[in-house]
Amino acid sequence: MSLWDVDKGSDNRLTPKPNQNDEQTQRMAHNTMSTTYKIAGTADKQRIAFKNNLMLTYDSNDLISSVYGYIPAVSTVPVFIIAKAGFDVFTDILGIDRPTV
Repeated sequence: MSLWDVDKGSDNRLTPKPNQNDEQTQRMAHNTMSTTYKIAGTADKQRIAFKNNLMLTYDSNDLISSVYGYIPAVSTVPVFIIAKAGFDVFTDILGIDRPTV
């Protein structure tokens, strides 16, 4: 989408408007912000996921090896937790359910 300036007579030009209506209602996140688009249900090994305002890393055994973000059951400030290899941050360290959404 391009912008054009409707206030061409003034030096301020503070009211840019869209050049045309954007008919695209849903934009996919293909190759944006260094993420890779994956179809739901695709089996991945090591990966990074964003769930419930958390950034999670999964190891090849589908264990959450690290977490960064807000976990209300743990703290009112963001936490960063890294588990030892073979352990899950939520089930083994914190003893709470893993995020599902």
